[in-house]
Amino acid sequence: MFKHIQTRHPYNYQPGYLFHESDNQSIANPLLKEKQKLIKRLKTETNKLYKKMATANEGLTKEGTPRQNSMKEKFKIQIGENEGKNLFDFVTSAAWNSRKQVIEWLQPYYPNKNEIVDLFYAITQCQGWVKTTHTNVTVRIEPLQQASRRAAQEQLCRKLTSLGVQTPTGKFMIMEVGDSPI
Repeated sequence: MFKHIQTRHPYNYQPGYLFHESDNQSIANPLLKEKQKLIKRLKTETNKLYKKMATANEGLTKEGTPRQNSMKEKFKIQIGENEGKNLFDFVTSAAWNSRKQVIEWLQPYYPNKNEIVDLFYAITQCQGWVKTTHTNVTVRIEPLQQASRRAAQEQLCRKLTSLGVQTPTGKFMIMEVGDSPI
């Protein structure tokens, strides 16, 4: 997922700048308010479309099949477009938040803070192998070349494994760094 989103969304990355989050955040983020208003407006529009669709007449042909240009079909298309946008925005923000969290986990293990985002992308673009058993899903990714980057990569895999993540079927996720398939 990260590889796909990275090619389509540059995440506003600015190399050479190091940002620090202030402990004294007395002003609310104006973008958050703007996004909350947008979400509320889209929900209202979607609800209106649902109500219109419920009262719209079903345009049928002589054979009894729905007409493609009926009002009900037009409302279905509009609702699909609206909800598709919401879903896309949700997935994009979830990927962004996941990226931010993983970068925070990497920081204690890598001394060069200006290259931490590059390290994240290097790790997520590594080739990997997957092995599943009755109790575990083991993911092994290829090691990075530089020793300091490889050490950070291994520590991140240990951190991810220590979270005890389980698949919906109850299998535990295990992350490893290694050269050969499992």
